Amino acid sequence: TLSFLFLRGKSMEKNTETSTTQSTNTPQKENTLDSKEEVAANTQFLWIETQIKKAKQNAKLRERMLRFYFYAIGHKVNIRMLENIQVAGIFTATDAKQQRIEITELQTPMFTYPEALLRTCDIVHLLPRTLR
Repeated sequence: TLSFLFLRGKSMEKNTETSTTQSTNTPQKENTLDSKEEVAANTQFLWIETQIKKAKQNAKLRERMLRFYFYAIGHKVNIRMLENIQVAGIFTATDAKQQRIEITELQTPMFTYPEALLRTCDIVHLLPRTLR
């Protein structure tokens, strides 16, 4: 962000220099162009600044998710799936894209499965039993 602040300050210095060296024939036209350029530069700066903030927030959330997955390996978890189906089992792994998770000893309302792959898009929440 410091480089963006420097660029913003530099562009503002450039605008102040051009406003002092303007000719007396067309000061209003050049002045409006300078203000439009300044508004465009400020808008771009604010957009970049919000993108950086979003990227930092996403990085923090991703780190929290990865820490959770690391903690959950080998622990019993309760899972609520779509249509309010409650299942439980032992969390063992997730794939690289976090699209599927592997659960062993999956207990469903009807059966107990020794191993199962669950799609994360079908999971509403996943909670370790020790946190309940």
